[in-house]
Amino acid sequence: MPHMLMILLAACTAAGTDNAVLVENGRARSVIVVPDQATPTVRHAAEELQRYFKRMTSVEVPVVTESKISPLQRGSAPVRIDVGLTGRAKQWLPTDLTSNEERVVVRSGPGGIFVCGGGDRGTLFAVYRFLETLGCRWLTPEPQNEFVPERKTLAVGRLAIDTQPAFRWRLFIGGTGQREAWGLKMGFNGLYRPETAEQNGDCLYWPSAVPGVHAYCRIIPPDRYFKTHPEWFPLINGRRVPSSLLTNQLCVTAPGLADEFAKNVCRIFDKDQRCRLISISPNDGYGWCQCPKCRELDQRLCGARTT
Repeated sequence: MPHMLMILLAACTAAGTDNAVLVENGRARSVIVVPDQATPTVRHAAEELQRYFKRMTSVEVPVVTESKISPLQRGSAPVRIDVGLTGRAKQWLPTDLTSNEERVVVRSGPGGIFVCGGGDRGTLFAVYRFLETLGCRWLTPEPQNEFVPERKTLAVGRLAIDTQPAFRWRLFIGGTGQREAWGLKMGFNGLYRPETAEQNGDCLYWPSAVPGVHAYCRIIPPDRYFKTHPEWFPLINGRRVPSSLLTNQLCVTAPGLADEFAKNVCRIFDKDQRCRLISISPNDGYGWCQCPKCRELDQRLCGARTT
């Protein structure tokens, strides 16, 4: 068995990648290799590659961990496709790859094909960029607008993709499985749901306490603060009124409000340390405070509130 393993590894190394045949006439000619301690995101990336290979060719290309790349196909020389930072990928890919977690590298070389990112999320994005080189397209989130070419033989030429996003945050509104799946294919890193963070490489999401914009009434909820601190709420037509999601803001000049607001934001981050983004925007609609200090602030900053 050790001798056969050495033969297989040598064959994988020697396999030509200028025109690597991954599937040929209903037979797998490749193997997808993940690190031994692959994270859920990297495993998902490999399974996505396997799934689309099968949709294209009706052939299931095996996924194995690096330490178990045993003779799966005796007498053949499967092309090795490393997904994620395997030991072999670390030998062949740029040493500064991990300096940007969303950097994407798809490269052919003596060790086979490498599909890898600077982090787990980058690896998932790299899989979709690799599939694009094979003709896959995802025009909209709806399944009927997904194009997956059918091929009896699946082969790739020389690959040399090395890219990274120009923008740190690339946000859209996910919220459903179908939209989130499409967003990942497009390279968006938010906004998703906290429940899917483990599978998408910790993409950005709203915290459950403030699940979107229009945040004043969520960070300083009136049912908690209005009775004890009515002065924190807007003075409208001569009286203090509670805020709500759709109207009425806060008295932003009220003593103590900013400190309490900041403490509540910090508490939200402390409660969910995977969360990296929160909205602190006003409630929807109008209902701005009319107290003298707020009016003075309006005039000093912009002449008057216009939104």
